[in-house]
Amino acid sequence: YFDDREKKLTRVIGIVHHKNVKELYCWFCCQPDGKISVSKANIDVHSDRFDFPYGATDIICLEPGSCDPTHVSIHQSPHGDIAQLPRFEIKNRKAEPPSVDFTLCISAMFGNYNNVLQFIQSMEMYKILGVQKVVIYKNNCSHLMEKVLKFYMEEGIVEVIPWPIDSHLKVSTNWHFMQDETHIGYYGQITALNDCVYRNMQRSKFVILNDADEIILPLKHPDWKTMMHSLQQQNPGAAVFLFENHIFPKTVSTPMFNISSWNAVPGVNILQHVHREPD
Repeated sequence: YFDDREKKLTRVIGIVHHKNVKELYCWFCCQPDGKISVSKANIDVHSDRFDFPYGATDIICLEPGSCDPTHVSIHQSPHGDIAQLPRFEIKNRKAEPPSVDFTLCISAMFGNYNNVLQFIQSMEMYKILGVQKVVIYKNNCSHLMEKVLKFYMEEGIVEVIPWPIDSHLKVSTNWHFMQDETHIGYYGQITALNDCVYRNMQRSKFVILNDADEIILPLKHPDWKTMMHSLQQQNPGAAVFLFENHIFPKTVSTPMFNISSWNAVPGVNILQHVHREPD
């Protein structure tokens, strides 16, 4: 991703071993002549890797002053044959005003995900609250869930990013390292969320980081737009807002909203779980 907020640089969101990777280089393909320019990368492994050996990483390279690259390759050496390296398009090169107010990032969908009813209920609530785009980093899901995703993609609200992380690393379903042979936690959730932030940095006024079972529900406002307008007025210098979370356990339910036509749909009916755990 092109990032010129402070300097003219390219930021690659990746996953790197926190000890073994010492040097990386960005190979830029300059335009319009196709000349190759190599720049040493700053490797910033995020501290919140929860003891896993691999972690979300920003690979940051200053772009050469005379270069206007459209693609970049990453290599451990400044020497070699660029034809043998994978090339990545540098996104966000062209600055544009945001096209939507709210983009929701969900990561990562894995484990043959089949919580269809809760997903649909959440999606419809997101739309009521004002979400215009939902980005899902999908590793795998059930056949029925695929049909649901296809419906929302055709509706224009969902964008699915393929996330085949388990083809490259031994992934864990836990968030904390369990002293096993896994490489990274929770299917690389932190990496996916970081990618989602930069992917939508110039497309959306706000980017919301959520799990699929989370909804930010305003208590004093009808939707997120009026809520955020109020919060920004109260906090004019703030760029990030953190929301307190509460647990509504599946073990406690109410007979309300026991709609018979929903019984055949797999998943949790969140409308029946309205009792909150004490703080």
